[in-house]
Amino acid sequence: MTPDDRDFDELARLWRDQEVDADTWNTEEILMNVKRKSERFDRTIRRRDAVEAIAGALVIGVFGWVSWQTPGIIPKLGALFASGCVVFALWKMYRVQRRNRGAREDLPLTARLKQEISRVEDQIRLLRRVVSWYVLPLAAGGTVWATTATVPVAETSLALAAASIGVVLAGSVVIFSLVGYMVWKLNQRAVERQLIPYRDELRALLDQASNGESCP
Repeated sequence: MTPDDRDFDELARLWRDQEVDADTWNTEEILMNVKRKSERFDRTIRRRDAVEAIAGALVIGVFGWVSWQTPGIIPKLGALFASGCVVFALWKMYRVQRRNRGAREDLPLTARLKQEISRVEDQIRLLRRVVSWYVLPLAAGGTVWATTATVPVAETSLALAAASIGVVLAGSVVIFSLVGYMVWKLNQRAVERQLIPYRDELRALLDQASNGESCP
């Protein structure tokens, strides 16, 4: 769930190279630059979401098949819940992208910059909260399935079943915690190294634009 590093690094470099002097301020040229970089930002987000959609479809297919093949209502519900979490995650990413789609290009420069900043901040909030809307629900569903599907409670004594469930539960928690941490870390890296610098560049340009528009 991370945008492409090279694209965002290039975006940041392009923004830094765009030094705007008050004496040479050209609103039309800046708007064109904003449009070009905004389109590149959109392509990066669409590519990221496409990769996530493919990965999500595979996970949904696997857990769907597992739910179909696994006996017992609780393991089935666990696998279905995990699949549902992936569907929700994909929907949430799509909703954020859809909300920011169709940026108005007839806006004045400062309004256009504010619009672009809002779009970037939506992506920052999305990735900041990835644990709550993606990692934890998926881990919970996977843990329920793994714990209930791999321990034949009906065929073992209560003590052995409890011990087996404890071992599988502990293993599932460790595995999902490690995977979840990696997902969280990658997303925070994208926020800190790519999205926040991009947003700050936009804010700096907005300050310059506001000062330029306020000049007689």
